Amino acid sequence: MAVALGIAHLLPGAELKFDFAGTLVGETPKGFRSVVVGQGAPGQWEIVRDAGPDAEKLTPTGAAAGGTRPVLGQMSRIKGEERFPVLLYEGETFEDFTFRVRFKVVGGEEEQMAGIVFRAQDEKNMYVLRANAKDGNVRFYAVVDGRRTPPVGNNVPVPLQQWHELKVEAKGNRFVCSFNGQPLGNFITDNTFKSGKVGFWTMSDSVSYFADAVVIYSPREALADVILRETMQKYPRLLGLQICATPPGQQEPQVIASTDPKERGQPGSKAVADILARGTIYHQWGKDDATVFMPLRDRNGDVVAVARVTLDTFWGQTEKNLLARALPIVKYMQARIHAHKDLFE
Repeated sequence: MAVALGIAHLLPGAELKFDFAGTLVGETPKGFRSVVVGQGAPGQWEIVRDAGPDAEKLTPTGAAAGGTRPVLGQMSRIKGEERFPVLLYEGETFEDFTFRVRFKVVGGEEEQMAGIVFRAQDEKNMYVLRANAKDGNVRFYAVVDGRRTPPVGNNVPVPLQQWHELKVEAKGNRFVCSFNGQPLGNFITDNTFKSGKVGFWTMSDSVSYFADAVVIYSPREALADVILRETMQKYPRLLGLQICATPPGQQEPQVIASTDPKERGQPGSKAVADILARGTIYHQWGKDDATVFMPLRDRNGDVVAVARVTLDTFWGQTEKNLLARALPIVKYMQARIHAHKDLFE
């Protein structure tokens, strides 16, 4: 399903394509953040038109008149031995995946490089797989707290003005990196980063183009969703279940998991805010059901979320009985929560 940004996101097909078709020439694609690893100014990331890889095979919808199409370019020519412009995709965090991209090194006086980053945490922590056209090599390394680990890879020609492919297959702590279909050895093992963002990389004054970027991945399921799904499996007679919490970096609580998908992202009620503040318990009666709002606590006993449990009701049911029925359900959910941040990971 293509969207206006030129990004196709298929769920649960687990494929993310960056085609940049919806971004105007000269603009930076939305959903990305420009950072610089090391020192100096960030890069100048923008859409340019190019014949693209496999131009002769492009369909009429894949190429504009004249045989060109939009590709991503890093156009800044600012020199710097420790300057590494990076463009991170902010829309998703990946664990196990295959990330491949076609690239072309267009120029650069001091350096002529292009690459990809993956499992990036921020501008000081990430994995890098890059190709060097000037020196003729492909290298993998990690950036940890701003420092690079010793690189590993192969010496191989990387001709200028030609399209090439970089690919990394990440599964757990094992990475298979390849250049133009040829693996850089068997595999690389590293335990530093378990998940993170993907993006594009250059160095110094390198001018490079990127196209046909694809991430094939296993969708991540937040703990809140896991708790909700497993609780419904254990208690199949529940009429409904919802978890509210305040997402990191935000001020107001919202629905982060629910058996009704339309509720996700909706603001929390006044009752939810009161439960988060004071750990109180609310309940309400419906015509054919009853709902209990109870706090979810972390391993330190602090309230980090609110569970809304909807149960069937029966003649003569009392408030005490209702709470007694809801309590084991909430305790089952609570046992999975060690800290507030866990709910979102």
